[in-house]
Amino acid sequence: MTYIPELYWLVAAAVAAYLLAVPLLILATFHQDTDPVLAYVDDDAPLPTEVLQHFVDAKESLEGLGFKVGDMMYLPSQTDNTRGILQLFINRKDQTSAMGVTMFTLVNGVWSIGNQYVEFMTKGNDGFTVNSLNSREIGAFPLPETTITSYLFCLKDIPQLYSAHCAVSDFHVPHESRVLRLETEFGGNAADYVADGMKQEFREAVRSGYLRPTADGTIYRATFVGAYKLTWQQLPPFKGLILSLKKRQALNRLASVGWDMHSPAV
Repeated sequence: MTYIPELYWLVAAAVAAYLLAVPLLILATFHQDTDPVLAYVDDDAPLPTEVLQHFVDAKESLEGLGFKVGDMMYLPSQTDNTRGILQLFINRKDQTSAMGVTMFTLVNGVWSIGNQYVEFMTKGNDGFTVNSLNSREIGAFPLPETTITSYLFCLKDIPQLYSAHCAVSDFHVPHESRVLRLETEFGGNAADYVADGMKQEFREAVRSGYLRPTADGTIYRATFVGAYKLTWQQLPPFKGLILSLKKRQALNRLASVGWDMHSPAV
């Protein structure tokens, strides 16, 4: 049975290619403007039914929770053919913002729908931020110590997701200290608001060694180490393990503030 050692070598080579070659592709293709510009989505834009339905469902649920509908924008692309659409919502009573997001690829005019989720954000005037989202994709870059993010992909029901978010945000961010930066700092300009959030995220990624600016300072590229970190956390089996850990952390955090899966929706 001399073919068995050869089979082992073939399997090892395939695994090595999988884990080592894919990050090199990200290293070569990742690019992001240091000063991102977001374009608004026209009302008559020819979006696929799956994209439109996600935002229709999010709008219906969020309006029922007291959120007002904001602008819809295309997110800047970080790799070729990959795009995203984001729609903002704000709840002035709770001083909380929300966004619905759809990620997709567009190749030769053909859409392939990827991750779709809703995210809530509550920020204090000291910069402390609580985020809650039901995305099954892990955020690409490390978060600052002043941010708590709960990955609750087990909560597809938006009112229940908001109930969980409120439990954590009420504990960490008193209502009297909350700010809606979209209004207080950006005068309702949604594109500038989202772009500023992206800039902060990229600066944190540079500080953490994930990204580096090009010589002219106009583009961020992935560092060698960053490319591997960005890629491996999105590949099986690492992605499944990380998602399980994130879910456990989020549920433990909720339990610590008295919320569980049987708690009523807002």
